[in-house]
Amino acid sequence: HIKTLQTDLERSAINFAACTYYIYSFLTKEVETVINVTSSPVIIHIGSSYTHAKKDTDINKGGSIDDFIVYLHSGATFTTGEENLDFTGIMYGPNAGDVTFGEKNTTIRGLITIGGGDIIIAKENFQLTYTDADIAKVDALDTCSGAIDHFELSYAANGLTCLSSPITLKACKNADCSALYTEDVNVTLAPATGWVSNPLTISSGTASLDLQHTTAEDVVVDITASSVTPTGSLQCFADSVADATCTINFAEAGFVFDIPVQTACKPSVNVTIAAVKKSNITDQCVGALTGTQSVNFWSTYSSPATGTNTVAISGTTIDTSSPGSGIDLNFDINGEATFTVQYDDAGQIQIDVEHTTGSSLVLTGNNTFISKPVMLAVYSDDSSADCASADGSCSKFKKAGESFNLKVNAACWQDDADTDFSDNPVTPNFELNSIAVIPSLVAPSGGSNGNLDVASFNFSTSDNGSHTISQAVSEVGVFTFGVT
Repeated sequence: HIKTLQTDLERSAINFAACTYYIYSFLTKEVETVINVTSSPVIIHIGSSYTHAKKDTDINKGGSIDDFIVYLHSGATFTTGEENLDFTGIMYGPNAGDVTFGEKNTTIRGLITIGGGDIIIAKENFQLTYTDADIAKVDALDTCSGAIDHFELSYAANGLTCLSSPITLKACKNADCSALYTEDVNVTLAPATGWVSNPLTISSGTASLDLQHTTAEDVVVDITASSVTPTGSLQCFADSVADATCTINFAEAGFVFDIPVQTACKPSVNVTIAAVKKSNITDQCVGALTGTQSVNFWSTYSSPATGTNTVAISGTTIDTSSPGSGIDLNFDINGEATFTVQYDDAGQIQIDVEHTTGSSLVLTGNNTFISKPVMLAVYSDDSSADCASADGSCSKFKKAGESFNLKVNAACWQDDADTDFSDNPVTPNFELNSIAVIPSLVAPSGGSNGNLDVASFNFSTSDNGSHTISQAVSEVGVFTFGVT
Protein backbone atom coordinates (compact mmCIF):
# COMPACT_ATOMS: atom_id res chain seq x y z
CA HIS A 1 0.00 0.00 0.00
CA ILE A 2 1.53 3.30 -1.13
CA LYS A 3 -0.01 6.68 -0.38
CA THR A 4 2.01 8.61 -3.00
CA LEU A 5 4.37 7.30 -5.67
CA GLN A 6 6.10 10.25 -7.39
CA THR A 7 9.17 10.71 -9.59
CA ASP A 8 10.76 14.18 -9.87
CA LEU A 9 13.71 13.57 -12.23
CA GLU A 10 14.11 13.25 -16.00
CA ARG A 11 14.68 9.76 -17.44
CA SER A 12 13.24 8.02 -14.40
CA ALA A 13 12.69 4.25 -14.58
CA ILE A 14 10.24 2.33 -12.39
CA ASN A 15 10.50 -1.46 -12.34
CA PHE A 16 7.41 -3.36 -11.16
CA ALA A 17 7.60 -7.05 -10.24
CA ALA A 18 4.53 -9.27 -10.22
CA CYS A 19 2.30 -8.10 -7.39
CA THR A 20 -0.90 -6.22 -6.59
CA TYR A 21 -0.12 -2.60 -5.67
CA TYR A 22 -2.49 -0.16 -3.99
CA ILE A 23 -1.38 3.40 -4.82
CA TYR A 24 -3.51 6.36 -3.81
CA SER A 25 -1.68 8.92 -5.98
CA PHE A 26 0.80 8.07 -8.79
CA LEU A 27 2.65 10.98 -10.48
CA THR A 28 5.63 11.22 -12.82
CA LYS A 29 6.67 14.89 -13.09
CA GLU A 30 9.41 14.91 -15.71
CA VAL A 31 10.20 13.75 -19.26
CA GLU A 32 11.32 10.33 -20.49
CA THR A 33 9.76 8.15 -17.82
CA VAL A 34 9.93 4.39 -18.39
CA ILE A 35 7.77 1.85 -16.52
CA ASN A 36 9.05 -1.71 -16.87
CA VAL A 37 7.35 -4.98 -15.92
CA THR A 38 10.08 -7.32 -14.67
CA SER A 39 7.63 -10.15 -13.89
CA SER A 40 3.91 -10.39 -14.40
CA PRO A 41 1.14 -9.77 -13.77
CA VAL A 42 1.43 -6.29 -12.30
CA ILE A 43 -1.92 -5.02 -11.00
CA ILE A 44 -2.08 -1.43 -9.81
CA HIS A 45 -5.11 -0.09 -7.91
CA ILE A 46 -5.35 3.69 -8.14
CA GLY A 47 -7.30 5.36 -5.34
CA SER A 48 -7.26 9.00 -6.54
CA SER A 49 -5.14 9.85 -9.59
CA TYR A 50 -2.54 8.51 -12.00
CA THR A 51 -0.72 11.26 -13.94
CA HIS A 52 2.17 11.49 -16.40
CA ALA A 53 2.80 15.22 -16.50
CA LYS A 54 5.53 15.41 -19.17
CA LYS A 55 6.33 13.96 -22.60
CA ASP A 56 7.97 10.75 -23.77
CA THR A 57 6.52 8.11 -21.44
CA ASP A 58 6.80 4.38 -22.13
CA ILE A 59 4.66 2.00 -20.06
CA ASN A 60 5.26 -1.75 -20.48
CA LYS A 61 6.44 -1.05 -24.03
CA GLY A 62 6.80 -4.27 -25.99
CA GLY A 63 5.12 -6.33 -23.29
CA SER A 64 1.82 -8.20 -23.22
CA ILE A 65 -1.39 -6.38 -22.36
CA ASP A 66 -2.19 -8.77 -19.51
CA ASP A 67 1.19 -8.04 -17.88
CA PHE A 68 0.12 -4.55 -16.72
CA ILE A 69 -3.39 -3.90 -15.39
CA VAL A 70 -4.51 -0.57 -13.94
CA TYR A 71 -7.70 -0.54 -11.89
CA LEU A 72 -9.12 2.96 -11.33
CA HIS A 73 -11.21 2.98 -8.16
CA SER A 74 -14.34 5.11 -7.69
CA GLY A 75 -13.70 8.61 -9.07
CA ALA A 76 -10.01 7.94 -9.79
CA THR A 77 -8.52 9.56 -12.92
CA PHE A 78 -5.75 8.92 -15.46
CA THR A 79 -4.12 11.94 -17.19
CA THR A 80 -1.26 12.67 -19.58
CA GLY A 81 -0.08 16.26 -19.85
CA GLU A 82 2.24 16.18 -22.87
CA GLU A 83 2.90 14.22 -26.05
CA ASN A 84 4.38 10.81 -26.84
CA LEU A 85 2.74 8.24 -24.56
CA ASP A 86 3.26 4.54 -25.36
CA PHE A 87 1.07 2.32 -23.13
CA THR A 88 0.66 -1.46 -23.28
CA GLY A 89 -1.84 -2.92 -20.85
CA ILE A 90 -5.40 -2.86 -19.56
CA MET A 91 -7.04 0.11 -17.87
CA TYR A 92 -10.30 -0.61 -16.10
CA GLY A 93 -12.66 1.25 -13.76
CA PRO A 94 -16.41 0.53 -13.53
CA ASN A 95 -16.97 3.73 -11.57
CA ALA A 96 -13.83 5.69 -12.49
CA GLY A 97 -13.42 9.35 -13.24
CA ASP A 98 -12.08 10.72 -16.56
CA VAL A 99 -9.27 9.18 -18.59
CA THR A 100 -7.60 12.11 -20.41
CA PHE A 101 -4.96 12.01 -23.13
CA GLY A 102 -3.99 15.67 -23.16
CA GLU A 103 -1.54 15.82 -26.04
CA LYS A 104 -0.70 14.31 -29.43
CA ASN A 105 1.08 11.09 -30.37
CA THR A 106 -0.57 8.57 -28.04
CA THR A 107 -0.19 4.85 -28.74
CA ILE A 108 -2.29 2.37 -26.81
CA ARG A 109 -1.88 -1.38 -27.18
CA GLY A 110 -4.62 -3.05 -25.18
CA LEU A 111 -7.95 -2.15 -23.62
CA ILE A 112 -9.41 0.88 -21.86
CA THR A 113 -12.88 0.43 -20.38
CA ILE A 114 -14.42 2.67 -17.73
CA GLY A 115 -17.81 3.68 -16.39
CA GLY A 116 -18.77 6.95 -14.76
CA GLY A 117 -16.17 9.21 -16.38
CA ASP A 118 -15.25 10.04 -19.98
CA ILE A 119 -12.35 9.00 -22.21
CA ILE A 120 -11.00 12.32 -23.52
CA ILE A 121 -8.67 12.43 -26.54
CA ALA A 122 -7.57 16.07 -26.74
CA LYS A 123 -5.13 16.07 -29.68
CA GLU A 124 -4.28 14.31 -32.94
CA ASN A 125 -2.40 11.09 -33.65
CA PHE A 126 -4.16 8.83 -31.17
CA GLN A 127 -3.84 5.14 -31.98
CA LEU A 128 -5.37 2.17 -30.12
CA THR A 129 -4.64 -1.42 -31.12
CA TYR A 130 -6.69 -4.28 -29.71
CA THR A 131 -6.16 -7.55 -31.58
CA ASP A 132 -7.88 -10.95 -31.50
CA ALA A 133 -4.90 -12.22 -29.52
CA ASP A 134 -5.45 -9.42 -26.99
CA ILE A 135 -9.13 -10.33 -26.70
CA ALA A 136 -8.13 -13.93 -25.93
CA LYS A 137 -5.79 -12.71 -23.18
CA VAL A 138 -8.55 -10.65 -21.60
CA ASP A 139 -10.97 -13.57 -21.82
CA ALA A 140 -8.39 -15.76 -20.08
CA LEU A 141 -8.36 -13.49 -17.04
CA ASP A 142 -10.57 -14.74 -14.19
CA THR A 143 -11.99 -11.26 -13.81
CA CYS A 144 -10.84 -7.70 -14.11
CA SER A 145 -9.32 -6.99 -10.72
CA GLY A 146 -11.80 -5.31 -8.45
CA ALA A 147 -14.92 -6.24 -10.43
CA ILE A 148 -18.09 -7.67 -8.86
CA ASP A 149 -18.62 -11.32 -9.66
CA HIS A 150 -22.17 -11.34 -8.28
CA PHE A 151 -24.46 -9.99 -5.57
CA GLU A 152 -25.68 -12.25 -2.78
CA LEU A 153 -28.82 -12.00 -0.62
CA SER A 154 -29.23 -14.09 2.55
CA TYR A 155 -32.45 -14.21 4.59
CA ALA A 156 -34.91 -16.38 6.48
CA ALA A 157 -37.31 -18.21 4.17
CA ASN A 158 -40.30 -17.15 6.27
CA GLY A 159 -41.19 -13.69 7.52
CA LEU A 160 -43.98 -12.06 9.48
CA THR A 161 -46.14 -9.15 8.40
CA CYS A 162 -45.75 -7.54 11.83
CA LEU A 163 -41.93 -7.71 11.89
CA SER A 164 -39.22 -6.59 9.51
CA SER A 165 -37.21 -9.41 7.94
CA PRO A 166 -33.41 -9.00 8.16
CA ILE A 167 -31.52 -9.52 4.90
CA THR A 168 -27.76 -9.51 4.32
CA LEU A 169 -26.52 -8.15 1.01
CA LYS A 170 -22.98 -8.86 -0.21
CA ALA A 171 -21.04 -7.68 -3.26
CA CYS A 172 -18.83 -10.66 -4.09
CA LYS A 173 -15.55 -10.50 -6.01
CA ASN A 174 -15.37 -14.24 -6.63
CA ALA A 175 -17.68 -17.19 -7.14
CA ASP A 176 -17.68 -18.45 -3.53
CA CYS A 177 -17.90 -14.92 -2.07
CA SER A 178 -14.75 -15.41 0.01
CA ALA A 179 -13.65 -11.94 -1.16
CA LEU A 180 -15.80 -8.82 -1.19
CA TYR A 181 -15.88 -5.80 -3.50
CA THR A 182 -15.08 -3.03 -1.03
CA GLU A 183 -15.65 0.06 -3.15
CA ASP A 184 -18.92 1.97 -2.77
CA VAL A 185 -21.63 0.66 -5.09
CA ASN A 186 -25.20 1.91 -5.46
CA VAL A 187 -27.99 -0.64 -5.80
CA THR A 188 -31.74 -0.51 -6.36
CA LEU A 189 -33.80 -3.18 -4.61
CA ALA A 190 -37.05 -4.97 -5.31
CA PRO A 191 -39.72 -4.79 -4.09
CA ALA A 192 -39.63 -1.03 -4.51
CA THR A 193 -41.06 -0.32 -1.03
CA GLY A 194 -40.63 -1.71 2.47
CA TRP A 195 -36.92 -0.89 2.85
CA VAL A 196 -35.44 1.74 5.15
CA SER A 197 -33.59 3.13 2.12
CA ASN A 198 -33.94 2.31 -1.58
CA PRO A 199 -31.74 2.88 -3.59
CA LEU A 200 -28.84 2.50 -1.16
CA THR A 201 -25.04 2.47 -1.11
CA ILE A 202 -23.08 -0.64 -0.13
CA SER A 203 -19.79 0.16 1.60
CA SER A 204 -17.02 -2.35 2.40
CA GLY A 205 -18.78 -5.10 0.47
CA THR A 206 -21.78 -5.79 2.68
CA ALA A 207 -24.97 -4.21 4.01
CA SER A 208 -27.53 -5.26 6.62
CA LEU A 209 -31.07 -4.62 5.35
CA ASP A 210 -34.59 -4.88 6.76
CA LEU A 211 -37.68 -5.53 4.65
CA GLN A 212 -41.12 -4.71 6.10
CA HIS A 213 -44.02 -6.27 4.20
CA THR A 214 -47.48 -6.06 5.76
CA THR A 215 -49.39 -8.36 3.41
CA ALA A 216 -49.38 -12.14 3.82
CA GLU A 217 -47.93 -13.40 0.53
CA ASP A 218 -44.74 -14.54 -1.22
CA VAL A 219 -42.35 -11.70 -2.02
CA VAL A 220 -39.47 -11.94 -4.50
CA VAL A 221 -36.38 -9.96 -3.51
CA ASP A 222 -34.06 -8.73 -6.24
CA ILE A 223 -31.46 -6.17 -7.26
CA THR A 224 -32.84 -4.36 -10.27
CA ALA A 225 -29.98 -1.93 -10.91
CA SER A 226 -26.44 -1.22 -9.70
CA SER A 227 -23.74 1.35 -10.41
CA VAL A 228 -21.26 -1.52 -10.97
CA THR A 229 -22.53 -4.29 -13.22
CA PRO A 230 -21.69 -7.78 -11.89
CA THR A 231 -20.39 -10.43 -14.24
CA GLY A 232 -22.65 -13.10 -12.73
CA SER A 233 -26.28 -13.35 -11.71
CA LEU A 234 -27.79 -12.71 -8.28
CA GLN A 235 -27.47 -15.56 -5.77
CA CYS A 236 -29.99 -16.01 -2.96
CA PHE A 237 -29.81 -18.10 0.22
CA ALA A 238 -32.89 -18.84 2.32
CA ASP A 239 -32.05 -20.32 5.72
CA SER A 240 -28.47 -20.84 4.41
CA VAL A 241 -29.72 -22.94 1.47
CA ALA A 242 -29.49 -21.79 -2.15
CA ASP A 243 -32.85 -20.37 -3.27
CA ALA A 244 -33.28 -20.00 -7.02
CA THR A 245 -36.62 -18.21 -6.51
CA CYS A 246 -35.25 -15.51 -4.14
CA THR A 247 -38.58 -15.64 -2.28
CA ILE A 248 -39.63 -14.81 1.28
CA ASN A 249 -42.99 -16.09 2.47
CA PHE A 250 -44.70 -13.52 4.72
CA ALA A 251 -47.39 -14.78 7.11
CA GLU A 252 -49.64 -12.97 9.58
CA ALA A 253 -48.70 -15.22 12.51
CA GLY A 254 -45.72 -17.31 13.55
CA PHE A 255 -43.02 -18.14 16.05
CA VAL A 256 -39.93 -16.02 16.72
CA PHE A 257 -36.93 -17.45 18.60
CA ASP A 258 -33.13 -17.32 18.51
CA ILE A 259 -30.99 -20.22 19.75
CA PRO A 260 -27.46 -19.08 20.68
CA VAL A 261 -24.28 -21.02 19.92
CA GLN A 262 -24.40 -24.28 21.87
CA THR A 263 -21.73 -26.39 23.55
CA ALA A 264 -22.11 -29.98 22.41
CA CYS A 265 -23.76 -32.27 25.01
CA LYS A 266 -24.53 -29.39 27.38
CA PRO A 267 -28.15 -28.33 28.07
CA SER A 268 -28.67 -24.74 26.99
CA VAL A 269 -29.90 -21.83 29.02
CA ASN A 270 -33.60 -21.06 28.56
CA VAL A 271 -34.47 -20.02 25.01
CA THR A 272 -37.43 -17.63 24.69
CA ILE A 273 -39.95 -18.35 21.96
CA ALA A 274 -42.67 -15.81 21.08
CA ALA A 275 -45.94 -16.75 19.39
CA VAL A 276 -47.06 -13.57 17.60
CA LYS A 277 -49.62 -12.38 15.10
CA LYS A 278 -50.43 -9.11 13.38
CA SER A 279 -52.69 -6.86 15.41
CA ASN A 280 -56.23 -6.28 14.12
CA ILE A 281 -55.70 -2.54 14.67
CA THR A 282 -52.09 -1.80 13.71
CA ASP A 283 -49.22 -3.46 11.86
CA GLN A 284 -47.59 -4.33 15.20
CA CYS A 285 -47.17 -7.82 16.66
CA VAL A 286 -49.31 -9.06 19.54
CA GLY A 287 -49.27 -12.36 21.42
CA ALA A 288 -50.95 -15.26 19.61
CA LEU A 289 -50.95 -17.98 22.30
CA THR A 290 -51.44 -18.21 26.06
CA GLY A 291 -51.36 -21.09 28.52
CA THR A 292 -50.03 -24.59 27.92
CA GLN A 293 -49.86 -25.46 24.23
CA SER A 294 -48.39 -28.47 22.40
CA VAL A 295 -45.92 -27.19 19.79
CA ASN A 296 -44.38 -29.51 17.21
CA PHE A 297 -40.56 -29.41 16.96
CA TRP A 298 -38.27 -31.12 14.46
CA SER A 299 -34.62 -30.76 13.49
CA THR A 300 -32.74 -30.79 10.19
CA TYR A 301 -29.01 -31.25 9.63
CA SER A 302 -27.64 -28.18 7.82
CA SER A 303 -23.84 -28.55 7.96
CA PRO A 304 -22.85 -31.34 7.71
CA ALA A 305 -25.99 -32.39 5.84
CA THR A 306 -26.22 -35.75 7.61
CA GLY A 307 -25.73 -37.08 11.11
CA THR A 308 -26.72 -39.71 13.66
CA ASN A 309 -27.28 -37.71 16.86
CA THR A 310 -30.62 -36.05 17.60
CA VAL A 311 -31.69 -32.85 19.32
CA ALA A 312 -33.48 -32.72 22.66
CA ILE A 313 -35.95 -29.94 23.44
CA SER A 314 -36.59 -29.48 27.17
CA GLY A 315 -35.25 -32.99 27.73
CA THR A 316 -37.35 -34.70 25.02
CA THR A 317 -35.75 -36.07 21.85
CA ILE A 318 -37.43 -34.62 18.76
CA ASP A 319 -37.96 -36.05 15.28
CA THR A 320 -35.82 -35.14 12.29
CA SER A 321 -38.74 -34.44 9.95
CA SER A 322 -42.21 -32.89 9.86
CA PRO A 323 -44.71 -33.07 11.55
CA GLY A 324 -42.19 -33.34 14.40
CA SER A 325 -42.59 -34.08 18.09
CA GLY A 326 -45.11 -32.37 20.35
CA ILE A 327 -43.54 -30.40 23.22
CA ASP A 328 -45.75 -28.73 25.83
CA LEU A 329 -44.86 -25.05 26.32
CA ASN A 330 -46.43 -22.62 28.78
CA PHE A 331 -47.09 -19.25 27.11
CA ASP A 332 -47.55 -16.12 29.24
CA ILE A 333 -49.90 -13.20 28.57
CA ASN A 334 -47.37 -11.76 26.09
CA GLY A 335 -47.32 -14.97 24.06
CA GLU A 336 -43.86 -15.98 25.31
CA ALA A 337 -42.58 -19.34 26.57
CA THR A 338 -39.16 -20.93 27.18
CA PHE A 339 -37.45 -24.20 26.34
CA THR A 340 -33.94 -25.70 26.47
CA VAL A 341 -31.84 -27.28 23.71
CA GLN A 342 -29.27 -30.05 23.84
CA TYR A 343 -27.39 -31.50 20.88
CA ASP A 344 -24.74 -34.15 21.53
CA ASP A 345 -22.71 -33.34 18.43
CA ALA A 346 -21.10 -30.49 16.51
CA GLY A 347 -22.40 -28.71 13.41
CA GLN A 348 -25.19 -26.45 12.22
CA ILE A 349 -28.78 -27.52 12.91
CA GLN A 350 -32.12 -26.00 11.90
CA ILE A 351 -35.04 -26.23 14.32
CA ASP A 352 -38.57 -25.92 12.89
CA VAL A 353 -41.70 -25.37 14.97
CA GLU A 354 -45.40 -25.49 14.09
CA HIS A 355 -48.72 -25.17 15.88
CA THR A 356 -52.33 -24.94 14.66
CA THR A 357 -54.81 -23.17 16.94
CA GLY A 358 -58.41 -24.16 17.52
CA SER A 359 -59.43 -21.43 15.09
CA SER A 360 -57.17 -22.99 12.41
CA LEU A 361 -54.53 -20.26 12.66
CA VAL A 362 -51.23 -21.89 11.63
CA LEU A 363 -48.05 -20.64 13.30
CA THR A 364 -44.64 -21.71 11.98
CA GLY A 365 -41.07 -20.62 12.55
CA ASN A 366 -37.47 -21.82 12.38
CA ASN A 367 -34.02 -20.95 13.57
CA THR A 368 -30.55 -22.27 12.83
CA PHE A 369 -27.94 -22.70 15.55
CA ILE A 370 -24.33 -23.87 15.77
CA SER A 371 -23.09 -26.49 18.22
CA LYS A 372 -19.35 -26.68 18.95
CA PRO A 373 -17.11 -29.03 20.95
CA VAL A 374 -16.28 -27.94 24.48
CA MET A 375 -12.59 -28.39 23.61
CA LEU A 376 -10.19 -29.81 21.03
CA ALA A 377 -8.29 -32.16 23.33
CA VAL A 378 -4.70 -32.81 22.22
CA TYR A 379 -2.83 -35.80 23.68
CA SER A 380 -0.88 -38.94 22.86
CA ASP A 381 -1.91 -42.38 24.07
CA ASP A 382 1.47 -43.86 23.12
CA SER A 383 3.32 -45.57 25.96
CA SER A 384 5.37 -43.18 28.16
CA ALA A 385 3.91 -40.09 26.47
CA ASP A 386 2.80 -38.47 29.73
CA CYS A 387 5.26 -36.40 31.72
CA ALA A 388 3.76 -35.89 35.17
CA SER A 389 6.63 -33.77 36.47
CA ALA A 390 6.42 -31.41 33.45
CA ASP A 391 10.16 -30.73 33.56
CA GLY A 392 13.45 -32.06 32.30
CA SER A 393 13.37 -35.06 34.66
CA CYS A 394 10.79 -36.83 32.46
CA SER A 395 11.67 -40.31 31.27
CA LYS A 396 12.50 -40.80 27.60
CA PHE A 397 9.51 -40.93 25.21
CA LYS A 398 10.89 -40.66 21.68
CA LYS A 399 14.10 -39.62 19.94
CA ALA A 400 14.17 -36.27 18.15
CA GLY A 401 12.66 -36.87 14.70
CA GLU A 402 11.01 -40.15 15.70
CA SER A 403 7.30 -40.48 14.93
CA PHE A 404 4.55 -40.75 17.52
CA ASN A 405 0.75 -40.59 17.49
CA LEU A 406 -0.72 -37.22 18.41
CA LYS A 407 -4.49 -37.32 18.83
CA VAL A 408 -6.99 -34.48 18.61
CA ASN A 409 -10.47 -35.15 19.98
CA ALA A 410 -13.47 -32.89 19.38
CA ALA A 411 -14.78 -33.32 22.91
CA CYS A 412 -18.32 -33.27 24.27
CA TRP A 413 -19.12 -31.39 27.47
CA GLN A 414 -19.48 -33.47 30.63
CA ASP A 415 -18.99 -31.09 33.55
CA ASP A 416 -18.09 -27.42 34.02
CA ALA A 417 -15.34 -28.50 36.42
CA ASP A 418 -13.77 -30.81 33.82
CA THR A 419 -10.05 -30.21 33.14
CA ASP A 420 -9.11 -33.40 31.25
CA PHE A 421 -11.10 -33.65 28.02
CA SER A 422 -9.13 -36.52 26.47
CA ASP A 423 -11.54 -39.14 27.88
CA ASN A 424 -14.75 -37.26 27.00
CA PRO A 425 -17.20 -38.54 24.38
CA VAL A 426 -16.49 -37.01 20.96
CA THR A 427 -18.59 -35.12 18.40
CA PRO A 428 -18.50 -37.22 15.18
CA ASN A 429 -19.87 -34.44 12.95
CA PHE A 430 -17.10 -31.95 13.77
CA GLU A 431 -15.17 -30.66 10.75
CA LEU A 432 -12.67 -27.81 10.36
CA ASN A 433 -9.87 -27.13 7.87
CA SER A 434 -6.39 -25.67 8.38
CA ILE A 435 -5.99 -26.37 12.09
CA ALA A 436 -2.49 -25.35 13.20
CA VAL A 437 -0.48 -27.55 15.57
CA ILE A 438 1.35 -25.46 18.18
CA PRO A 439 4.31 -26.95 20.11
CA SER A 440 5.40 -25.35 23.37
CA LEU A 441 8.79 -26.09 24.91
CA VAL A 442 8.68 -26.87 28.64
CA ALA A 443 12.36 -27.81 29.08
CA PRO A 444 15.18 -26.98 28.66
CA SER A 445 14.74 -23.28 29.34
CA GLY A 446 15.78 -21.14 26.38
CA GLY A 447 15.70 -24.04 23.96
CA SER A 448 14.06 -24.25 20.55
CA ASN A 449 10.64 -25.58 19.57
CA GLY A 450 12.22 -27.16 16.52
CA ASN A 451 10.22 -28.15 13.45
CA LEU A 452 7.14 -30.37 13.26
CA ASP A 453 6.52 -33.02 10.62
CA VAL A 454 2.85 -31.92 10.56
CA ALA A 455 2.27 -28.21 11.18
CA SER A 456 -1.43 -28.18 10.22
CA PHE A 457 -4.22 -30.57 9.32
CA ASN A 458 -7.88 -30.85 8.29
CA PHE A 459 -10.43 -32.34 10.67
CA SER A 460 -13.19 -34.07 8.66
CA THR A 461 -16.38 -35.95 9.44
CA SER A 462 -14.62 -39.15 8.36
CA ASP A 463 -12.52 -38.80 11.54
CA ASN A 464 -15.70 -39.42 13.59
CA GLY A 465 -14.62 -36.88 16.18
CA SER A 466 -11.04 -38.09 16.72
CA HIS A 467 -8.12 -37.25 14.39
CA THR A 468 -4.73 -38.95 14.68
CA ILE A 469 -1.53 -37.29 13.42
CA SER A 470 1.71 -39.16 12.82
CA GLN A 471 3.89 -36.45 14.36
CA ALA A 472 7.59 -35.86 14.96
CA VAL A 473 9.67 -33.02 16.44
CA SER A 474 13.15 -32.20 15.16
CA GLU A 475 14.42 -31.06 18.59
CA VAL A 476 15.04 -32.67 21.96
CA GLY A 477 13.21 -31.52 25.07
CA VAL A 478 9.92 -31.70 26.94
CA PHE A 479 6.97 -30.40 24.90
CA THR A 480 3.28 -29.75 25.20
CA PHE A 481 1.05 -29.47 22.14
CA GLY A 482 -2.00 -27.40 21.36
CA VAL A 483 -4.06 -26.59 18.28
CA THR A 484 -5.65 -23.43 16.97
